[in-house]
Order: sequence, then structure tokens, then C-alpha cells
Amino acid sequence: MGPLTPDDDTTFDGTLRALQDPDVRVRRRAACALGQFGDNRAVEPLVAALLDPGMEVAWCAIRSLGALRDRRALAAIITVLRTNSDIYCRQAAAAALGQFEGPEASRALLNALKDPSPFVRRDVAKALGRIGDSHAVLSLRQVAEQDVEPTNRSGFTGVRDAALHALRQIEDRQR
Repeated sequence: MGPLTPDDDTTFDGTLRALQDPDVRVRRRAACALGQFGDNRAVEPLVAALLDPGMEVAWCAIRSLGALRDRRALAAIITVLRTNSDIYCRQAAAAALGQFEGPEASRALLNALKDPSPFVRRDVAKALGRIGDSHAVLSLRQVAEQDVEPTNRSGFTGVRDAALHALRQIEDRQR
């Protein structure tokens, strides 16, 4: 795959076609690259790629959809956050939703503060901070006070810190 140039329809079209390639590595690279074009013609093919049997393809598609910030992808990203069994896909969905403002994204993220994975909860808190929705304050305070987080090898997942940072971001936005 050549350099990404938004004005080069041949490269864009070829990257879109690569989402159908039998090789999962090619599909993954295409899904990741499409977000870099900034071309919203990629939204529907990327939403379809969320169902790819290769989880890494879905993960890249979610990240690209977040980069594109097209509201047509919102429902699909929310569905991934709510229902996908893969922690990395749910984390990517949380980050992608942090690129959208509005009640749909905020509601989905607030509900995901109860995700069983502390790593997803951490990324949800970060996304809520990016959005800056004042309706998230109470829930983020509860997370900061009550979230008992299992630790990773380094002994840290950062759920509480992410919630506290999100609260500061929301507070700063209200000033």
C-alpha cells in the first residue's frame, strides 16, 4: 500500500477494496489506513468491517471510525462497546466515542462505566473527559471513590486516575 494521499482516489479506492482481501493482515492494514484518509465514504465499509472474523480488523475499523467522527457510525460503535466480547475492541469503541459530542455517546459511555474490565472502564472515563459532558460528573465521582480495580503486571490500571482527570477536564470546560 502506498502513501496515504486524500486526493488520490485510486489509492483510496484500492484501500477500500483491500477490506475484502482474503488475507487478514491486508484487511487490518486497510481498516487502519482508511481513517487516515479523512474521507467519509469509508464509513459504511468500515462499519461492515466491524463484523470481520479477524478481531484486529474490527479493532482498526473502530479506531478509523473514531478518527472520521461521522455520526452515521455512532450506533455501530455503541453496539461494539455494549456487546463485543473482545476487551481491545471495547476499549477502542470507548476511545472512538470520545470523539463524538452528544447525548448518545455520553449515555453509552456512562453505561460502560460498569464494564467488567478495568481497562475498558479506564478508557471510558478518559472518553467522558474528552467529551466534557457535565452529566457524567456524579458517575465519575463514584468511580473515583469506589472503583476497586484489579491490577496488571505493573500493579496499575488507572481507572481512578482517569476518572479524576476526566472530572478536572469537565470542570475546566465549565469555566
